[in-house]
Amino acid sequence: MHGHCDKFDKTLKNFAGLSYDPLVGDGDPYMLFWSPLGGALELISWDLSLALLLNRRGMQCRFCLCDGIMSGCTLRSFDDGKRIEDWPRVCENCFGYGKALLEQVGMPYVAMSSRLDGHSAAELREQATTFAAGGDVPGLAGAKPDFNAHTSTVRYFKGKEVHAGPAMYEKVLREYYYSALVSGLVAGKLIEGGNIRKVLTSNVQHAEFGPAFDLFLENGIPVDAWVSGFKERHVYYTHAATCRGVNILDLDDEEWGRVQGGALGASEERKLDAYLNEISRERGVKLFADSAADDFARLGISGDKPVWILFTHVHWDMIFEEGVDYFENVQDWIMETVGYMIDIPGVDWIVRCHPGELLDGTILQTHKLIEERFPDLPEHVHIVHGAGFNSYELLAGADGCVTIRSTAGMEALLMGKPAILGGPSYYGRKGFTLDADSREHYKELLKGAASVKPLSPEQTRLVRLFAYHHFIERQVPYNVYDCSTMELNVGSGEGLEPGFDIGADIICEGVLHGTPYGISQGSLE
Repeated sequence: MHGHCDKFDKTLKNFAGLSYDPLVGDGDPYMLFWSPLGGALELISWDLSLALLLNRRGMQCRFCLCDGIMSGCTLRSFDDGKRIEDWPRVCENCFGYGKALLEQVGMPYVAMSSRLDGHSAAELREQATTFAAGGDVPGLAGAKPDFNAHTSTVRYFKGKEVHAGPAMYEKVLREYYYSALVSGLVAGKLIEGGNIRKVLTSNVQHAEFGPAFDLFLENGIPVDAWVSGFKERHVYYTHAATCRGVNILDLDDEEWGRVQGGALGASEERKLDAYLNEISRERGVKLFADSAADDFARLGISGDKPVWILFTHVHWDMIFEEGVDYFENVQDWIMETVGYMIDIPGVDWIVRCHPGELLDGTILQTHKLIEERFPDLPEHVHIVHGAGFNSYELLAGADGCVTIRSTAGMEALLMGKPAILGGPSYYGRKGFTLDADSREHYKELLKGAASVKPLSPEQTRLVRLFAYHHFIERQVPYNVYDCSTMELNVGSGEGLEPGFDIGADIICEGVLHGTPYGISQGSLE
């Protein structure tokens, strides 16, 4: 079954000769890896490398693995051409990959269907068919399976639902809702079984992860979640109880209090600047360029009034939470923002459509949606899309930016430029952003953009403290496993021992002892 899969063969070779010790900590509470997708070889390999590290440090570990019961998952895509009816056949290989890998090293795992007990697949599918969004689900108090099903469905189509039609959209949504029910109910059974010390997971907004994530936290079981870093072989981990919503990059007030009360020394200042310059070189721009006059001239911007840039988001890649965000979705936010900008002629507004839309096959591209909604834009609103302009060169000449959670907003702040945020952001409400409290307040902030000043010295101090913490301290290097090359770097096993890799030590300390990831370990060389 596996011989045709080069990636799988490489994965097995990576872990050949390594073994899990079932006697270490026998009988103690175990670490549960909610890593259900055996076919997501990079993800399960990352988690397995961490599980082996923890095992060498005396911990029992266990994986929860989907055995085909959740055919709707993040491995499905509208572009893969597979009918929903064919998804279960793909699942057979997926489970086979994960099962063979875990069994090769002797890692214990739970097959999800073995924990459903009285909940038959037919009953769950019937519940998924009749479910109305927002209703209560027995046994899943505290979970949001409808929200998680929606995020997965939006990601599945990537805007191509306009081709699929409403009937197909509904069918896919129900399939993901069924997976969300399975995720939550299996998590509930594992909670009932007890003895879980902590859960480790990722992708917390999607159907096969989200309900379990919510239920573990609701029942007082610590959850640590991770997301890839901005730099290769770097990662962000967080103690999920401290984050807000589904954005695990958030800081809680206590951690931010520690950060803002500190100060950067000369070496920290140099380290932050070196990181920012490195990112700039990778983009082929000078981040702190003096002028974007040539770009502005191409757009017909004379420079006689302030210039602000709206940095959009790919609409399927950022899902808004009801009761947390002020807009229904990304498209709603962008259209409302452009509508507000039309009525504010005292500013030259640049709408920078996300360049990723050219690479990911997005059908509902932002510039097309704007042109359809606003066919006769006034001369003070400029739409930029495609590769003809560099976002950071435009930003260097602008007076400020508008976004929600874009990294470009953070980089604008590091240039000393103000940022208006149209919703909750991991870098918002820290004393250096203009944060909207409602849709109406957001509109008022835009109206006042022309008179907004550059960041004050105190705001500059705070943003650099935040940036150092976020990019240097929290972004932990992890060289044990490289997702981009699928290389495991542990030698014959010595690389799993404490002291071999500083990033692995930091992550293990955070998992085992609850220390803040990175911050208590000092600066990383």
